[in-house]
Amino acid sequence: MAIYRASPLTKWIIDEPRASDQPIDMIILHFTELNYLDSFRVLTTPHTVSAHYLVREDGRVDNLVSLKNKAWHAGVSYWRGKEKINNNSVGIEIVNLGVKDESCFDLDSSRKSEDCFVYKFTEE
Repeated sequence: MAIYRASPLTKWIIDEPRASDQPIDMIILHFTELNYLDSFRVLTTPHTVSAHYLVREDGRVDNLVSLKNKAWHAGVSYWRGKEKINNNSVGIEIVNLGVKDESCFDLDSSRKSEDCFVYKFTEE
C-alpha cells in the first residue's frame, strides 16, 4: 500500500497543531458519498471539512493532514466523556458512493437487507 503526500515544501491544508495533552486514542472512519476527485477537492479546500487520510477506490491512500495536526472531520462530537473528538482522533475518509436507496435506512421498513443495494467499494 502506498501513501501519497505532496512535496515536503507544500504546506499542509490544515496547520493547527494538536495540544500536547491530547494524545491520539481514536480512529474515525467515514465514507465520502463522492467519487475520488470530488472527495479530494472537498477535503483539500481550506475552511471546510478535512481528514488525515483519504482512501481511494483502488486502495491507494492520500495523506492530507499531518498526524501532528487536528483535522476537521468529527464535527461537534462527544464520545465516552470526551468532547471535541477532532482533538484526539485520526480521521479517515473512504471514497465510496454509499447507499443508493435511502429507504434502506428506515428501521420500520419491512424490506430485507439483501434488497438494499450498496455501491461496491471498487469499480469494475
